Amino acid sequence: MAGLASQTAVPLAAWLETTASLQDRAEGLEDVEGAAPLVEPAKCFALAYLRTAAA
Repeated sequence: MAGLASQTAVPLAAWLETTASLQDRAEGLEDVEGAAPLVEPAKCFALAYLRTAAA
């Protein structure tokens, strides 16, 4: 994310942090499936980003 402009990096980081918190809360409530529609896009983005950053 260091290569992104702050106007992009800050909201992106907030989105990923919020989604991670939602996932944690869903796991605590044993409702991971209920959170999946909101969590899956962030997971897909993060995995794609990590693959690109590692290359």
